[in-house]
Amino acid sequence: MMSWTPQVVLANVTLSSAIEACPVAFLPSDDARVESLNAAHSVHADFLSRFTDQFRQPVRPTVLVVESSAVEGYRRVEAMASIRDLLSICIVARARARHIQNKVSNHVFYSRSFDFYPWMVGQDHECLVADTPAMTGFDVLSLFTGQTAAEVHLAKVSPDDLDRPLFDELLKRWRHTYGGREASWDDTKLMRSLNMAFHASQPPADQGATVFDYGRILALWVSALEILVHPGKGSRADKPKVLEHLKNVIWFAETCGKRAQETCHAIYRYRNDFLHGNPIDADAVPPVMSRDSLFGVAAPLYRMALASFLRLKCEEPLSLLDDPEKVGRQMGASIDFRNYQRDFETAILQCRAA
Repeated sequence: MMSWTPQVVLANVTLSSAIEACPVAFLPSDDARVESLNAAHSVHADFLSRFTDQFRQPVRPTVLVVESSAVEGYRRVEAMASIRDLLSICIVARARARHIQNKVSNHVFYSRSFDFYPWMVGQDHECLVADTPAMTGFDVLSLFTGQTAAEVHLAKVSPDDLDRPLFDELLKRWRHTYGGREASWDDTKLMRSLNMAFHASQPPADQGATVFDYGRILALWVSALEILVHPGKGSRADKPKVLEHLKNVIWFAETCGKRAQETCHAIYRYRNDFLHGNPIDADAVPPVMSRDSLFGVAAPLYRMALASFLRLKCEEPLSLLDDPEKVGRQMGASIDFRNYQRDFETAILQCRAA
């Protein structure tokens, strides 16, 4: 029987069912694998039961686990952070695209929902430990009370909320990066870019966000795009390379490529003003930072840049002489692929780029 090792918990998100990413998985607290761990080590069950929101309402956190037999590379901090980053963009970008269109979404707009909780049961299965860049901690469970982040609502997520074509392809690249072989330049820059996108997806501020906070967020999106298109050592990434990359996206809507480049121009313009200390028009900026303008559409735009980088496309149609069931499955997959991408293209077309 396969055994699993818990790595971290995500206190700000609850799952309706597991999100599988072999050899890791994001598990709801009532998953059989978590319950098996709890049965073997009662401290884990006690730890998971001690999470609440700020008003003492019980919360069932998500547990990130890895197969006990997985190679060491999958257990590294970088690997855990990267799988979190790719899950986040596959949910947040889609939620933002659907919100811009006034479609029903899970309202997970910010990657803060996927932050790792700093405390975890130690390897001795007795005490709690924390090891962050800001502090190192060691304490007993009896004094522990876990809380969700106060600045975002508790995210309720199901596997259906995923941008499935993107998630599946990113997962292949994640495995290639950390599965034991030497990572290529493309793999490395992809993981770096996803990490930048994770931070670009954070709330601009915990409270009282100013236009300067939104400007910083736009700068992070530019960085995520430029890392993605970087040619490698001896060269550089800049706006022309990003625009050329967006031009190579396989767009379904004929006008979307042009609008994507216009949106990218606008993001660069505001980013330059904010980062270089140029005068800012305080009356013009706030509308640009609304969820249906540059601030909101940056994630869908980045998603389409990822699609170009990963060469995401519909499979070629099969001959009608092939297995009818296989033809039917492929036709269904093709329709799903187009529906996913149309959400992002429609969001870009509706963006009020200034």
